[in-house]
Amino acid sequence: MASKLYGLLGLAAGTGGMSAWQFHRYFWKKDLLEARESRLRGEPGVDLGKEPPADIEMVKIKGTFYNEDAILVGPKRAMKTQYGKIDTDDSYMVFVPFITAKNEHVMVCRGQVPASIISDGNLQDILSRQPNSCEIQGVFRKPERPSANTLVKRDEGLYKQAHPPMMWTDFYNKHSIKEGARKPLPYWIDITDQPFDAPDHLPLTRDRLSYASHIITPAVHLVYFSTWSLLFFISLYNLRRHGTRLVNRGSMSREQMLGGVRDESQMKW
Repeated sequence: MASKLYGLLGLAAGTGGMSAWQFHRYFWKKDLLEARESRLRGEPGVDLGKEPPADIEMVKIKGTFYNEDAILVGPKRAMKTQYGKIDTDDSYMVFVPFITAKNEHVMVCRGQVPASIISDGNLQDILSRQPNSCEIQGVFRKPERPSANTLVKRDEGLYKQAHPPMMWTDFYNKHSIKEGARKPLPYWIDITDQPFDAPDHLPLTRDRLSYASHIITPAVHLVYFSTWSLLFFISLYNLRRHGTRLVNRGSMSREQMLGGVRDESQMKW
């Protein structure tokens, strides 16, 4: 019985701690969202560094898209359309090589498209809505880290994960660019924060709730908090029941020791 009591105490402590932690994470992610929005409203930078910034940062650069060399990354999960509906088809992120006016080579994610657009051959028509030479504004993104059992490249022009150095290698080989002229940046620029009526926007969008490497979904932590709190109160209830049972059992044992007589003065010695 004592081991069960200790187990219930540990369960109560664990569930209570988890509920408090989820409550803390909710406000932590709320603060991250506010910091993200503050940075996105700030004045964008105009320079690309050798490495992506440690924190989220906007950039505005001029250069040229090479739309005919667009690279697909996916398939990804179903996404929202620009009309607010959910597209159940597989979707693909569209990366386009972009060479800046300063001759910097950076991959740019122009959004996502459903597989049907690719199979219908309409992707280039969508990409050509924006002139090849233009000014873009977006957010620095680090390359997706490949896992040991995942092939980064699946086929020509099709990747499982976004890996700019490998994408640029294909581009350089295709256009016979010499080694000394190759200047690929290890990160990519995401311009899908643009409004839907922007000419560079593709049909699908994902929730822009990311800050550095964190996915920011504060509401889900309220669900976790509620769940852990419920388990905490259930464990407290069971702990109380078990404690009461132990007290009652202790009282019964004492009565048995006294021979069933409640008043010790009535005992015959």
